[in-house]
Amino acid sequence: MKRLALVLIVGFTFALTGCGGNADKIIGVWTVEKFKKDGKEDAKDKNEKSSATIEFTKDGKVIFKVMEGDKEQFKKETTYNVEVD
Repeated sequence: MKRLALVLIVGFTFALTGCGGNADKIIGVWTVEKFKKDGKEDAKDKNEKSSATIEFTKDGKVIFKVMEGDKEQFKKETTYNVEVD
């Protein structure tokens, strides 16, 4: 589960580098729709009890959360900064 969370963090970090003037558009809670492992759909997709969210706040915080049913499996809070060229 921690590996999945790390992949999500790295993926969104790369995605943020292309936001440019659209930085305000990422603010809010984003829900992960599909889990992939080695380029293939992970078995977790079939389990409706698994979920992952990424929340971007206006004050520059980002919160990654992975849930298994009602139990929090992973939570990481950090900061983000969108650089505009």
